[in-house]
Amino acid sequence: MINNSKKVALIAGAANKVGTSVASKLKDSGWSVIGIDAVSEADSLYDGFYSIDMTDRDKFVDVVEEIADTYGPIKVLFCATGFEKDRQSGGFLETPIKQWERTLDGWLKSSINACFAVGKKMVKNKDGRIMILSPDYSKAEGDNILMAVGAGTLHGFAKSLGVELAKDNVLVNCVYANIPFNYNAIASTAHFLSESANYVTGQVISIRGID
Repeated sequence: MINNSKKVALIAGAANKVGTSVASKLKDSGWSVIGIDAVSEADSLYDGFYSIDMTDRDKFVDVVEEIADTYGPIKVLFCATGFEKDRQSGGFLETPIKQWERTLDGWLKSSINACFAVGKKMVKNKDGRIMILSPDYSKAEGDNILMAVGAGTLHGFAKSLGVELAKDNVLVNCVYANIPFNYNAIASTAHFLSESANYVTGQVISIRGID
């Protein structure tokens, strides 16, 4: 029988360093952490790992159902999705439309699917915390217009979703992290939002500390 009081977190984008940093921080606090990514393998720290095409909504929904049945209700979603190989720097005039389509389709669709699949379960349970990672390209070197557009879109999405789901005790926030990433700061922020931030939702939380 599933223990509904168990702390279960899902990391979407589990194979990247941000995902593993957040997973490690939550594990240290007694969370069971499950990972999802498009790659076939992830860090052994995960209690469970699923390899799927995250742009496939039906597959995402099916996997989330399996996770809930196996481990218990998902109480935290940390979303760090996207295809790194498609996030290529370049100026607006030099970026072909196919590059826009690949990046935005992969990055945004996978984030939206994660929030849909997990969010509807959280609404049903009247309990949940969703964090969406969005890199801050404002101080990054080079031309980053494509990634900046994707990141900015996630800001609006998180703020609007936070307002929509607040009535069901599902809190949604955007983690706006400076580049290069301070992984410990991101993980600490995710931990705070998971365990302590009971009245924080619809916010873009900027992480601009200096290492």
